[in-house]
Amino acid sequence: MKNSPFITWMTWALILGMFWTVFSRVSPDQPKAQQDAVAKEGFTAPNFTLDLLDGGTVALSDLRGKVVLVNFWTSWCPPCRLEMPAIEKTYRSYKDIGFVVIGLNLTAQDSEQAAADFAEEIGLTFPIALDRDNAIGNLY
Repeated sequence: MKNSPFITWMTWALILGMFWTVFSRVSPDQPKAQQDAVAKEGFTAPNFTLDLLDGGTVALSDLRGKVVLVNFWTSWCPPCRLEMPAIEKTYRSYKDIGFVVIGLNLTAQDSEQAAADFAEEIGLTFPIALDRDNAIGNLY
């Protein structure tokens, strides 16, 4: 039985598409990149001091000795919107034993008003730091 040129072309397009999908997602450096992203024993996170959404400032160095989660976020980020309620719940559960969350808004990619509206909408009670020039986002 003779295949039509269309079916032959579609078969090759499908095969090439599958190869492209598989090989475009596999990076030979991926395991090393993931390994580099893990904090090592003795590693000290770079310090920063930022203004807070509600006034005042926060310095990471002032929190030394505590368990600190620095969460980088924007109001328009779908994964950020999904994770924030769980982060807030965890913060409320453990803040009395020294767990600290700093919600670090990448304000250069967002706005202070959008950050404030988002924090109010979700009911965030942990400090919201404003990275107005993305210096800290780039540092990390």
